[in-house]
Amino acid sequence: VYFRVAFAGLLLLEGIRYWFKGAFHNFWVDPEMHFRYELFSWLPDFSPAITTGLYALMGLLLVCIILGFYFRQTSILFCVIFSYFFFIDKTPI
Repeated sequence: VYFRVAFAGLLLLEGIRYWFKGAFHNFWVDPEMHFRYELFSWLPDFSPAITTGLYALMGLLLVCIILGFYFRQTSILFCVIFSYFFFIDKTPI
């Protein structure tokens, strides 16, 4: 229980920090050039509104993980969305 709360709490704080420093928009919303991993070039680019919504959903899922609300389902969904952001790897120029 302690690990779940600590891990999700740290990820939530890191996400909030990315949001308020503007790093979220710099890395995943604003760039026009995308350097992707070769095996994941099939992943779609969503509109800025959907990308922002997915990022906000990740924060909500982390709150659910901290509270233990549908822990398994929220953990799987968080992992899928987090992996999406990792694999699209939009790089600002």
